[in-house]
Amino acid sequence: MAAALAYPLTNYPPYFRPKNSLPMWPETYHLKAGTGGAFASENVAELPKWVVASVIEVKRAHQAIPTDTRSVRDHLLNVRDTFRLNMTELAQVFGVTRPAAYGWLEGVEPKPEVRTLILSLSRAADRLAKADIERPELYVRRPMFDGKSLVDLLKAGRNIDDAVSAIEVLAKKETTVRKEALTRHAGRPKRQLESLEALTTPLVWDRD
Repeated sequence: MAAALAYPLTNYPPYFRPKNSLPMWPETYHLKAGTGGAFASENVAELPKWVVASVIEVKRAHQAIPTDTRSVRDHLLNVRDTFRLNMTELAQVFGVTRPAAYGWLEGVEPKPEVRTLILSLSRAADRLAKADIERPELYVRRPMFDGKSLVDLLKAGRNIDDAVSAIEVLAKKETTVRKEALTRHAGRPKRQLESLEALTTPLVWDRD
């Protein structure tokens, strides 16, 4: 509740007193309309009891960010297994030889810039794994990015964030189409349903 005190006009010096103004009682403090009327001077000390100051304490909730405790070996295996790479391809992704890649798996510490790349690709692999894609190997080798597959982009050292997002969307769409087709033909013999599922499943582009 806001309150403003208006001091008696009799207390104004003569040269500050407004013209054509009516005098007020010298021992009375007036409040704005609706605040409870007038207080005598000896009761002004009681005014704070009429003023309610609401204080709202706002605290920002800090959500703890989970710490990634995986080792370099764990991240490397995550990249290899999620993107369905063999050891030759894994070595090509990081521009090293197969023995060097095997060395990382056995505990050899990679260079800082390589370690950063391993962790970055591992986070991309986490995204693909969380998408819960049925048979992801059918997508990582499909040449759907200007004639190149996600594996090709990895080998070329390209950023794969957009590629992972595109695969997530496409896989979800194709899974829906496949399930709808199987539902429509649920009464067919099992062999025909297996053939139908094969027709609605993308081909594997394995160039090895």
